[in-house]
Amino acid sequence: MINPVVLIATHGRIQITTKNIESLQRQTMVPKIVLVVSDREELEYYKRFNITVVHSINNPVGRKWQVGVNAASQLDPNPLFILGSDDIFAPDYIERVSKLIDIGEGFIGLTSWLTLDCKSGYVYNCSYRNRNVDFPIGSGKAFSLKVLKDMRFKLFDSTKDKGLDDLSFHKVINLRVTPHLIRTPELLCVKGRWQVLNTVDAYLRSPNIESKKVGRSVINKFDYNDTI
Repeated sequence: MINPVVLIATHGRIQITTKNIESLQRQTMVPKIVLVVSDREELEYYKRFNITVVHSINNPVGRKWQVGVNAASQLDPNPLFILGSDDIFAPDYIERVSKLIDIGEGFIGLTSWLTLDCKSGYVYNCSYRNRNVDFPIGSGKAFSLKVLKDMRFKLFDSTKDKGLDDLSFHKVINLRVTPHLIRTPELLCVKGRWQVLNTVDAYLRSPNIESKKVGRSVINKFDYNDTI
């Protein structure tokens, strides 16, 4: 039975995370949302939404994400989506991926994305290349309930702050699940006035990421109002 659940971890990003939640609640297939926060004031703020909100310390980040996975597991997610708090899905992404899960796919991942740099106003079409060409980005990954159970819902290393995307994907491969990789950019990463894990400059310098400047019209499909 299809039961999409989206897991987000956030800290100090109320404006963009609010837009993210609102965007998810406008999806063509509306998912349940589990949000992990580290600030007590944010915990109270997000209670205004019809979502599950849980609290965890912010470091190590791996522990924070795994706390969220544990909370999401109580909802029997099928599939479970991992989403960065400043990443926006295309409006039909939940529905499209859920249909793939429904016909037997166990894992779906993205290898490209769009990046909006709010400071410059530029938009970049980014995609993995070289050794990363078949490695899915952390945000946008989706796991079937069967795969989650086979992994015992252990998606993140609770002791780590970096390299968090590796464990779950390697487990998928070890289970001999063939990844279904989507090559088109179905996710918009918004770089604004908040702390980010990977800056636009880091993308542009990376030998394993191809970044091309494109016109802003490409972000229209994400139903994102750039007012932050």
